[in-house]
Amino acid sequence: MKKNIILLALFLVYLVSCGGGSSSTTAISTTSTTSDGSSIANGTGEAGTYTFSSSNLSNSTVYLVANNENFSSYSVGSSVTIKNENTTSTLNSTTTANTTENNKPPKILDIGGKLNKDIPDIEKSNSSTISKSIKSASSLTVGSSSEEFYTYVTNQSTESDTLTTVTAILMAQNTGDRTINVWVANDYTSEITEDEAQDIADSFYNSSDTDNSIYSLITNIYGEEWGDTGYSSLISATDTIDILLTPLNTTYPSDDGYVVGYFYNVDTYKNYSNSNQRNIFYIDAALYSKTANTGYDDYYYNACYSTLAHEFTHMVVWYQKIIKALGLKTSPEIWLNEMMAMISEDLIDDKIKINGVTGEVEGSKDRIPYFNYYYNYYPTICTSSFGLGNYAVNGVLGLYLTRAYCRDNLDVLKSIMTNTGTGYDSIEIATGDSFETVIENFGKALILSGDSTISTEKLNINTSFSVTDGNYSYAFENINIFDTGSYYYTLRNVFNTIKGSGNLYKKIKSSSDSTNSWSIEIPVDNMPFQLIVLNSDGSFNSSLSSELNDSITKS
Repeated sequence: MKKNIILLALFLVYLVSCGGGSSSTTAISTTSTTSDGSSIANGTGEAGTYTFSSSNLSNSTVYLVANNENFSSYSVGSSVTIKNENTTSTLNSTTTANTTENNKPPKILDIGGKLNKDIPDIEKSNSSTISKSIKSASSLTVGSSSEEFYTYVTNQSTESDTLTTVTAILMAQNTGDRTINVWVANDYTSEITEDEAQDIADSFYNSSDTDNSIYSLITNIYGEEWGDTGYSSLISATDTIDILLTPLNTTYPSDDGYVVGYFYNVDTYKNYSNSNQRNIFYIDAALYSKTANTGYDDYYYNACYSTLAHEFTHMVVWYQKIIKALGLKTSPEIWLNEMMAMISEDLIDDKIKINGVTGEVEGSKDRIPYFNYYYNYYPTICTSSFGLGNYAVNGVLGLYLTRAYCRDNLDVLKSIMTNTGTGYDSIEIATGDSFETVIENFGKALILSGDSTISTEKLNINTSFSVTDGNYSYAFENINIFDTGSYYYTLRNVFNTIKGSGNLYKKIKSSSDSTNSWSIEIPVDNMPFQLIVLNSDGSFNSSLSSELNDSITKS
């Protein structure tokens, strides 16, 4: 959740345009590039100096995508220098496109790290008894029943969470296979009406409209959120889910982003201090009531609805993966946990209803502008200090995985939830591919996303499709990170850096410049790179990509 990222190591990559190759070189064996991009060369991945050139690149754009496959190092920097002043200014530019409120880059966080950091010891939690009276759903009265809750409020500037208590009023309740209670903190009962609270309840679970209910769509894929755990320290099987709308941030407005919601697994412990002893997650009342004065109040209001899906997925991860699959012995790394939650946003964003209307929520696709403008060099793996950049990278990685591996069914997502992997091994188990292959294809697919004709599924994310699973249908929109009509920012090279488990996207030639030969210094092993040539319309030029890749030599 924290914004600052710990820097663990620094490597340097030097890239210069040059007039010719080295006097002593070794040709790199490559497979000719096919029309679908599946055989784009990766170089050798070994440290050393590489040169490559082509005299046929007029009007073409060339991208170098480097993959840092040193997964144990989460921060590997690189400095790429091109000795051409005009080229340099072109390569570091970006397009600012749609400037309407709902297309501004989001600053959305949650306190997802709590689930990863705090798995209370079962024996310790058994050692004391904390009595908390939980009223049955049938005994509650909308508009008058009140409860006291433990909550956490986040100060983004000091990166700290403070425990507090709030008294809340039950403002809505839906029943059926599940009972959904929506509570509103006392201070906001004049800002959030019963009708607005009811809309939250209806969007999350409505027994008469399960096709568009967040609860039904997510549990259909991942399984139920709670059941008999076999642990006496955990709450019993229950069909009740509570949603509390309360302030989650100390400062409004804030330049450091907002916690829009969170789930805290400790709430499911019976004998643990500060536990609310129920299945509950939290949504920020100030953002939902549009009283936070963010300047983008409609955007954050809509984001509260996609956050219902996000936080509910954390609840499901706690039960299905951590308790059932992992036996409470460990938990998924925070990047995997957050990526799964963002995948849920994407799975159902077209079904989420706001005031009875669908199509108002973009879910994790709202992470693309921040990825494009700020954070595309970030690592995909992160085990601590999860901030805006990590949300951006892992949100986009999740968009890639669904479009690369879910064309026919959603089995990959089900496997990630239920297999015993806790990091990139979970992705490998689910996809059958090495994580090296996944991030290499991820990098290719993003640069090729301007071309909808790529035939290889694992490289074409610029396609729309739908998948039926059981009684439910899931629609996936096409992704084109260069689309100026959809995203506030299109792709740019932010810093000349690459971090462990991350990709570096470097435009080494624009369509208007004449550079045609390069030298690149790879400082460490396990850092393959790819050269991709695009036509002026953004489509993939297979023949020139093949020619350029085939020209690679290593000193």
